[in-house]
This record gives sequence, C-alpha cells and structure tokens, in this order.
Amino acid sequence: MPGWISIAGGLGLATGGQREMMNELLKMEDIQKILLISKTNAYILVHRKDFPMIRIGRSIRVSRVALERWIEQQVVDGNGGGGR
Repeated sequence: MPGWISIAGGLGLATGGQREMMNELLKMEDIQKILLISKTNAYILVHRKDFPMIRIGRSIRVSRVALERWIEQQVVDGNGGGGR
C-alpha cells in the first residue's frame, strides 16, 4: 500500500524506493544499540554538523544507509589519517 510523504511543503505519493527508505529510518534507541553508546553520547553525535540526522517535528531519525556511509567516513586508516 502506498504511503504519503511530505515533499517540499506538499504531500506526494511515496514510490517504492521512498517507502523502503522510510522503513529504514532509525530512532535514537537504534543508534545507541548499533554504535554501543549511551543516550547522552547519541544525542551529542546526532547534533554534529557532519552527522546525517533528519528532524521530523521534534523527532530525530537517521537513515540506515546514511549512517553506514557516515561510519565508513569515520574509519581511521593505518597511516593515522581519518576519513573526515
């Protein structure tokens, strides 16, 4: 069944790919569990400028795909350099 999403101030019908992305939005509790961090550190993390946070009203969500990309960018290579 199609879902409705807000697009640029209006409502539009979600396509299959958009519905799949909406199903992959993580809550703060999910971020804590995935990264094995405290609630406080999760909130500090999502407010970093380089973190892919989505705000829906007062709720904070993070796309699973965007989180995976962000994690990959944070990996420090063997030469002491970071992916930032």
